[in-house]
Amino acid sequence: MPGGLLEGKESLTVSTWVDWDKSNRQFEWLWGLGRSTTHNLNAIPRGPGGVTTAGLVQGSGTDVTASAPSVIGDGWTHVAVVLDTDADALSLFVDGRLAGSRPTTLAAKGLVVDGAALSGYIGKSFWSDPYFPGVIDDFRIYDVALGEEELQEIASQGGAAIAAADAGALDLGDISAVRSDLALPTSGAGGSTITWESSDPGIISETGVVTRPAGGSPDAHVTLSATVTKAGAAEVVEFGATVKAYLGEFADVTSGHPYYNEIRWLARTDISRGFEESGVLYFRPEQPITREYVAEFLYNYSGSSFEPASGAQAFSDVPPDHPHYAQIEWLAAHGYAEGQQFGPGEAVTREELAATLWRLAGYPVASAAVPYTDVPANGANAGAIAWVHESGLIDGTGADSFGPQVEVSRGAAAAALFRYDATQGSDAKVTPGRFTTRR
Repeated sequence: MPGGLLEGKESLTVSTWVDWDKSNRQFEWLWGLGRSTTHNLNAIPRGPGGVTTAGLVQGSGTDVTASAPSVIGDGWTHVAVVLDTDADALSLFVDGRLAGSRPTTLAAKGLVVDGAALSGYIGKSFWSDPYFPGVIDDFRIYDVALGEEELQEIASQGGAAIAAADAGALDLGDISAVRSDLALPTSGAGGSTITWESSDPGIISETGVVTRPAGGSPDAHVTLSATVTKAGAAEVVEFGATVKAYLGEFADVTSGHPYYNEIRWLARTDISRGFEESGVLYFRPEQPITREYVAEFLYNYSGSSFEPASGAQAFSDVPPDHPHYAQIEWLAAHGYAEGQQFGPGEAVTREELAATLWRLAGYPVASAAVPYTDVPANGANAGAIAWVHESGLIDGTGADSFGPQVEVSRGAAAAALFRYDATQGSDAKVTPGRFTTRR
């Protein structure tokens, strides 16, 4: 900084906006006014004690440090240091608010020698400390001690622009069919603070916890209001969310059904919505599951959102108007199914389901050979059947038989996927490879 800035000055205010890279190093000065290590006024993001400080020294034994309770936050922060000879105080303000103050009788003019070429540095210490890592903007020096209201006004001018930018950048994604908790941000990239209000906290709380309406209830519509604040300025943004109600109970799966819990889990996790007839939901647990519904289960279990490319058709028997077209195209696009035809309406056998779960888990190797007499040890799916047996996912049809060609019911498929999720974890992903071998 050029010389002459402090000559004859008593009180002083230094005001600036700072976007600090927030390193763990101390003494990366924002600025230093004065002439040397023994005569200066400074501001340090992480100073003595590991907190943001304003320091003043005019010779040995005169050190005065005003400390904030903590370091300044992420993003842009307004930092002001006031040396007030009328109040005999050195004060540090962060975003327009008093953060720390210490008594002193020192004046600004004692920091320099009249006629000096320099008055100090921006982003540099008088010591051999590292340079300041970050951005400094709107750097101002006043030859008076500004009050808190004046500093709040200065800070709020910049704060308004930051709050507006952070509010404009808020994006919650697609919240038209919410089924799980929402991640509601609490801070913006510019350093703003974000607080939330919900029109129905019982459905979506102010922290984003979602409670879906009970089965048979209508979907819930909730307005989320984000208040984005920075240095006393505020912007409000509203988002409309629709929370999907749980499915009602399946009429054909009562509490006494052997797969009741497993099928209910499928419904509550939106893996299967069953079949609706005249306003009544059915799961059809005893009906054989077909390949198209295994595709639906896997797609929904993965949590994927997939839009096939225009005109895409991986299989000749699954045209774009097929009800499971997107799910089956998703399988093909990710290398989970291949061939000329998919056979969407064909029933899935027990060995095919075993192979599907085995691939889903990433081709794990069982610790023992396949224990069934109707599964050849060198058979194409022997490794998969040995693994599902060892993992407890699919039981045999008898003491020493697996029934590899037996068709799988929808209820048994639900149970197998339920056990897979319980033992392998919901983070398990489909591994590229053939879904099942088909022509």
